[in-house]
Amino acid sequence: MKIPTAILYSRIDKEMCLAMKLTFLRLHPKWQRDYEVWDLKTKTRFIQSMLLHLSMNPLWVITNPEDDCQDMLDGLHRSTTAALFLNNKFGISKKYLVDQTVIKALSVINKDILMFEDLPSALQQKFRDYEFDMNILDESYHYDADKRWEMWYTLN
Repeated sequence: MKIPTAILYSRIDKEMCLAMKLTFLRLHPKWQRDYEVWDLKTKTRFIQSMLLHLSMNPLWVITNPEDDCQDMLDGLHRSTTAALFLNNKFGISKKYLVDQTVIKALSVINKDILMFEDLPSALQQKFRDYEFDMNILDESYHYDADKRWEMWYTLN
């Protein structure tokens, strides 16, 4: 399935999910490692990839029938980084951009570090519309830790 960034952002906020009648996407189930912040270069290149609508590895989630949600198995860093940027929690650095199309589009902005709100509206919309591929694993992965870890190792 495909999930736009704006919907992904909505799905990681439990209250928003309730209001919008969406399935909550828990980024930090008990087995998930902590989010280790990428450096600015990595975050900038990741956001640039999204602005260019480049394909990337899918997100993998597990159906959790006990809490009526989906738990993140693989994709924590991508999901969190996209949500933090969309929420203006960090900016990207112009010096780490490599694509000429993106560089040209942002050259009119007289800042070295650009928050989401600094982007031209067309790029903001392009970012919101970026679609992550999401694979949903059945509830057997929720109950079987060995099966879950085997899948995680296979993916990584």
